[in-house]
Amino acid sequence: MRDLDEGEFSHQLESYGVPTNLALEMVGRMDKTMKDCILKLYRSAIHVGAEWEPGLANITSPGLVFWGKLDPACPIEFADRLGKDTKAAHILKLDCGHWTPVQCPDEVAQALQEHWITADSK
Repeated sequence: MRDLDEGEFSHQLESYGVPTNLALEMVGRMDKTMKDCILKLYRSAIHVGAEWEPGLANITSPGLVFWGKLDPACPIEFADRLGKDTKAAHILKLDCGHWTPVQCPDEVAQALQEHWITADSK
């Protein structure tokens, strides 16, 4: 993180489907605090989910899962598992990669609005 090449990292984000202007903005916001948080998160990810995943069964609010079908980091099957474990009201699978809200903002916004309207009417 200390030696992070912003240009190279921006290109990596673009390869995951982040538009160039947003990739540059994201990289430009990576300050020392954010880099420290990222390192702590990744270094703690030895048993990803083992601590918190069982608690998903305790969720009682209706949920919405949105996921990119082409996500190279987190396969689409995880969306189904997360949806099932959280008893999600809906699982939205979009034709995009890892950055679903950035790559499909209109679809995500519409799904969130529909989800909130449905949740409010219950």
